[in-house]
Amino acid sequence: MKKLRRWFTGLLAAMILASAPAAANEVSAASAESRYTVNPSITTLQTNCTYNYYDVTGDGKTDSLALEAASYDSFNTGKQGYLKIYINGENAFTLNDPYYKGDATWKYDVKLCTLNNSEVFFFIRTCSETGYYNFCRLYRYDNGSLKSVLNLKNTYKNIFHHRERMDVANVTGNRIQMQWYGQLGAVGALNWIVEYRWDSGKFYRTGKTCPVLPDEKERSFTASKSFRAYTTAALKQKAFTVHKGDILKVTQVYNNSKYAFVRLTNEKGKAGWIPCPNTHSPYFKEAMYVG
Repeated sequence: MKKLRRWFTGLLAAMILASAPAAANEVSAASAESRYTVNPSITTLQTNCTYNYYDVTGDGKTDSLALEAASYDSFNTGKQGYLKIYINGENAFTLNDPYYKGDATWKYDVKLCTLNNSEVFFFIRTCSETGYYNFCRLYRYDNGSLKSVLNLKNTYKNIFHHRERMDVANVTGNRIQMQWYGQLGAVGALNWIVEYRWDSGKFYRTGKTCPVLPDEKERSFTASKSFRAYTTAALKQKAFTVHKGDILKVTQVYNNSKYAFVRLTNEKGKAGWIPCPNTHSPYFKEAMYVG
């Protein structure tokens, strides 16, 4: 009986010893795995929160990320709000509200955009107390701080599109698509898509001709006056004449350095471009200008 107990004891000890390396390997593998992460393509971050499961430096490893923000009622306090971002315990970004003496920032929106090559960008925008989006940029981590790589407010600089607003719509491959909103001179409130491609350390627009959102394509616009539509945005050759009362749809938005243009289709299927004046100048009954 004693021999049998000694035999079982030896067998159990051998099993424990044999399993020890495998268990150690599993712990090591789990530990290594916890240090690496793959971000979602778009991640919405909350201010005054800490995150420990995203890669924000672009090296594939998880980082410590903390966002600190404060907003103040500028009309009563006169205090200056701010947004601060800490990466791995270090202050990598500070934005002091530049509008606090007038239309102060009400909230800070921050998103992570991760391309398929693991390049990570911070989308940062501000919304004012009266609903204006006065600041919007893309940032990339570099040598301890976030550095601006694209000022989205320059995309339609000097072109009238009242109440401009942009947000991340899609991230795929090496491209980021932004949903743009503006109240254009001819048609009023409109939403369209602007796409940027990351290449060799810079963002480039993939084209200046942008599709409107699918819902926008279904909207009908009733001409409030007669005007010409042209074959291209160069406005050299007439495509057709729009008469007061005609029903049209808007399908695309284009811009040069001075103006925006919209592409129209009429009920006969003809298409043409019209310029958008840099002021409230509705061509259609449905054109809306708010705020």
